Amino acid sequence: MVYAIAIFSITDRAAYVRYQSQFMAVLNRYKGRVLVADEKPKVLEGEFNDDKVVVLAFANEADFRTFADSAEYQEISTDRRAGTEGFVLLTQGVS
Repeated sequence: MVYAIAIFSITDRAAYVRYQSQFMAVLNRYKGRVLVADEKPKVLEGEFNDDKVVVLAFANEADFRTFADSAEYQEISTDRRAGTEGFVLLTQGVS
């Protein structure tokens, strides 16, 4: 398994809502699952100055890349990039 972890601040709520309204339909076409989508994570250690944490799961990196590089995702991701600031990590699961 691989996990895409996004941590970001929402800078344009309208753009992000447009992205969010289309996201699940696209994700569902590409074998991904949402494990976490939290706009109020509890900080237990350190500082957290962002707004949201999202964790997606895919069977492997190829499935993630197929999703992320798809024309459908690229089209909606313009609103994500316009409406958020942050980063996305791709991590390998432990088997």
